Amino acid sequence: MSFYGHDIQKLAETLKISNDSVRRRLKGNVEFELTEIKKLMKEYNCTFDELFNSEPNYKN
Repeated sequence: MSFYGHDIQKLAETLKISNDSVRRRLKGNVEFELTEIKKLMKEYNCTFDELFNSEPNYKN
C-alpha cells in the first residue's frame, strides 16, 4: 500500500503517527484529522481535492 509513491513508514513519519494508524486511515477505518490533512497538503504541495481525489466525476 502506498500514497503518492510513499510507503506507510514515510507517511507515519510525516504525520508522526504509527504505521498501524496510517493503515487504518488509508483503509477508511479512521478519518484523517484536520492537522494531518494540512501536513499532507504541505508535504505534497497540493490541494485537498488533489490529495483525496474528491472531485466528482460528472457524466452527461
